[in-house]
Amino acid sequence: MPHRLLESLTPEQQAVVTHESGPLLVIAGPGAGKTEVMLRRAAYLILERGVEPEGILLTTFTRKAAEELRVRLASLLGPQVERLLITTIHGFCQWLLEQFPDHHPFGQPLRILDEHLQHLFVFTHARALGLHQARGRFGDFIADVIAAFNTYSEDLVDPDALVTLLSASSDDPEALAVAVAYQRYRQLLDESGWLDFPGLQREAYRLLRDDDTVRAAVQARFEHVIVDEHQDTNVLQDLILGIVAAPETNLCVVGDDDQSIYRFRGATVANFLRFPELYPQARRIELSRNFRSTRPIVQVASRLIAHNPLRYAKAIEPVRGEGPEVLLLTSDDVDDEGERLAELIATLRAEGAIERWSDIAVLYRSVRYYAQPLLAALAARGIPAVAAGNGAFFDRPDIQQLRDLIVAFGWPASWRPDHFAGPILDFALETLERLAAFTGNIWELDERELAALGITDERERKLLASIIALQRRVKGKQHGSILTLVYEILARSKYVARCVERGDTRAVLNLAQFSRLAADFDRQERSAAPFRFGEFLRSLPERSLDELEPEDEDAVQVMTIHQAKGREFPVVVLASLVEGRLPGRERPRRFRLPPELLAQLTPPEIAERHLSDPEEALSDQRRLAYVALTRARDLLVLSAPARIRRQRCRPSRFLEEMGMPREPANASSARRFSLTSTRAQTRPRELGTSAIVTYATCPLRFFLLYEAGFELPVWPTVQLGQTIHLALAAVHREVLAGQPVDEDLAAHLFDRYWLPTSRLPSAQREGLYRTGREAVIRYVRHWHHTFERIVSVEQSFCYPTGHGVITGRIDLVRACPDGTLELVDFKTRATAGIALIRPDFQLRLYALAFERTTQRPVSRLCVHLLADDREESWAWTAHERAAIEAEVREIWDGIATRSFPPRPGSHCTACELAAFCPAAKGG
Repeated sequence: MPHRLLESLTPEQQAVVTHESGPLLVIAGPGAGKTEVMLRRAAYLILERGVEPEGILLTTFTRKAAEELRVRLASLLGPQVERLLITTIHGFCQWLLEQFPDHHPFGQPLRILDEHLQHLFVFTHARALGLHQARGRFGDFIADVIAAFNTYSEDLVDPDALVTLLSASSDDPEALAVAVAYQRYRQLLDESGWLDFPGLQREAYRLLRDDDTVRAAVQARFEHVIVDEHQDTNVLQDLILGIVAAPETNLCVVGDDDQSIYRFRGATVANFLRFPELYPQARRIELSRNFRSTRPIVQVASRLIAHNPLRYAKAIEPVRGEGPEVLLLTSDDVDDEGERLAELIATLRAEGAIERWSDIAVLYRSVRYYAQPLLAALAARGIPAVAAGNGAFFDRPDIQQLRDLIVAFGWPASWRPDHFAGPILDFALETLERLAAFTGNIWELDERELAALGITDERERKLLASIIALQRRVKGKQHGSILTLVYEILARSKYVARCVERGDTRAVLNLAQFSRLAADFDRQERSAAPFRFGEFLRSLPERSLDELEPEDEDAVQVMTIHQAKGREFPVVVLASLVEGRLPGRERPRRFRLPPELLAQLTPPEIAERHLSDPEEALSDQRRLAYVALTRARDLLVLSAPARIRRQRCRPSRFLEEMGMPREPANASSARRFSLTSTRAQTRPRELGTSAIVTYATCPLRFFLLYEAGFELPVWPTVQLGQTIHLALAAVHREVLAGQPVDEDLAAHLFDRYWLPTSRLPSAQREGLYRTGREAVIRYVRHWHHTFERIVSVEQSFCYPTGHGVITGRIDLVRACPDGTLELVDFKTRATAGIALIRPDFQLRLYALAFERTTQRPVSRLCVHLLADDREESWAWTAHERAAIEAEVREIWDGIATRSFPPRPGSHCTACELAAFCPAAKGG
């Protein structure tokens, strides 16, 4: 095993993997293989040093990156990967608070505002926060306010002290108003029991700092802490990690100060640069070999970044050697730039230099504002392109119509013919002309009157009558929620089914994004009023939502530099390298506290970590350009137009810093190179058992839920089921702890987790409460005789397969008399309603994964039907094991090959997405 973990590594990489103990600083340049080294270090600690997997905490920047780390580490550790905690720092803070619910006031389960829900929270409470009379575009103002709130929170600024200080010293009434709003915001969060992301970090830090019991338990558990992308941490996160790693300080941080580009999110490169100062005994290892890019690319990037004043000096050595020279293309103006770049891209493909359009990435500082000339030029040549970061979500005709219809429903006397013009309803021009000529109120008509109006097409007439009937339900407040209203429109129009049938994946992805907006609104707003939803959509920062594109599409990748971070491409074009664009003019952060005031408000441990860089803004943008350059594997093209519109512009100062010649290179040299790789590979992924069960039931449903991301309405019965599961898990944990469990305790535990649904009438809410409480009490009354056989509760697993890993959690494991085990899954649905969730398949999947991950034999599987107060169980046999293994292989193959056909059956009657299916009756 040591040979396998160390093979093909450089001496520096081997030193990282085998580092004994104490703090370790790993400075990893671009293309240095840092992720592989970090994963091998974790595996080496477990397999060779005998560190228990539970003793390792591995953090990274995003949830997607954490998933990829877990999948890749599973190939080294197998099932043991489940026992590591691999997460983001936000995820670790959530884990910490959930592990110690009695040590903080937020209870369990936690109610967490992600970035979207935080915006909604502020929007919903704008009047209470005193923000409803903002000048300028409300959405952009709210975004600035939230950025200020997050900064105050992460810097541990006391809200009361902030208001007091600004009241006495500030002559800026708007800054004081935002400070008062922050004070009220924190109060509202506490009253409602919500935590935002900065609050998660703040409370986790306070718990670790102030609670001796929690701190000792966490430090005893985690023997080693490994931090990926350390340059992207903020001060508070670094303090949290430092406490967790103490007192042995087996803290390994991996990063690159030259790729720190998230200061606008609160990240500070100071954490990484000051690591040797904070840990004088730290060992420093540099991974300076670049395995990605050719020498000309590395040289240009290295010359540029050397101009940053505060950084670790590095000598990056390209392993691949020589390649084509970096090209500088000039053009008359930005329109000409788009034409020349499109011509170059077409030539590269025509002459065989690239095999796929997706081998090329064109990077801009802003796609939204700068990429349109290129996109137009590519479209004119028939070259497919995917533009990420274009802010064009609400430009889509189907999204516009869906939005306008919902808002129109909220105004009974208001309608416009253009509300009915668009691809969702798909009305013919003749029908639209009839509507335009009608001067009455369309919402008052029925199908007979629509026929008299001259709408002769039967489909269109019935659909319009159906939409009018839906509007009347909304008028009567019978539509339930905005998300159910969205689904009603899509179901009646059959628009999703049509998109699925013709393979319009792009439309499906964007409709799913709209469903998530509606679901977020429903989670925060007490009102289900359509006009209020329209106000929320207008409150979003201008062009802040992108039109989503299929990831597997073979198209030129046009994206922002931030979106390209962590990726690589055979050919990279860095466009619009002119002064004012890159580097650009940084917009001053509104409501940012002056350093002298900040020093008075933040604790010393925060204030002393802030780094002073007189060229901070320019250094940030130089790092941004550096990240762009280092995405290229084989060919790097730089582009500098001479004019923006009619105004002349100067070439970016970065070109001179790169050492680029003043005269552009001969573009023909771009065609004399070979790509390192052109074919896209299937990315291993992590899927939960619910996703696997969904594919087994209906591949199309899997696509809609797990690929497109449609949000399902959260019915009160579903929320009740979640509460019952939490209460039962608590009952079982009390049993395992040796505590007596009776009906009174069962009722108390249900009450602890009960979160009433505010929109329901009180009688219905009370009915759900009684139903759930009685189910938990009845379970304890009738099934207490099984408690002595409980082995484990909420048993999690991570089952590696050839395509990735399957994760899940088993409700209950019970011992059998012969020493084998029985797996139990609780279902709150009655027998008649469980066809969609296939508990038999789910339990077989659990059994397969459980045996492989624990090496413990299972002999029986049991579904406990709480609504019916009975159990169904059966033997787990070798025959069933072989059958489920074969089915799982087929499922993974289907997902990998993107095979998502509908599979009609009895489960369709319970499927919330049945109306989206072309195979559904009448679809």
